[in-house]
Amino acid sequence: MELLNIPGLSRCPLPDLVISDPRPGNLALAACYGATETVQAGTAAGDACMQELKEAPFDLVVEAAGVEGALQEAGDYVRVGRRLAIFA
Repeated sequence: MELLNIPGLSRCPLPDLVISDPRPGNLALAACYGATETVQAGTAAGDACMQELKEAPFDLVVEAAGVEGALQEAGDYVRVGRRLAIFA
């Protein structure tokens, strides 16, 4: 389901479209659909990258995995006063 959001978001005036997913195949598709950066969740490198992303929060975060842990963590990536969109 979350991959269906990427083509639409890639056409929006967003400076960055960062996609996090544990499945390498989904990340390859996300890159083809217009993601500017992909992060493999659940790996040491992916976890380190996600920690770095928390230091510069986004104006819009879309949580579409429908997984409790991802939903709880999504707010950490949103700039104060900006938007968290939930598609589950």
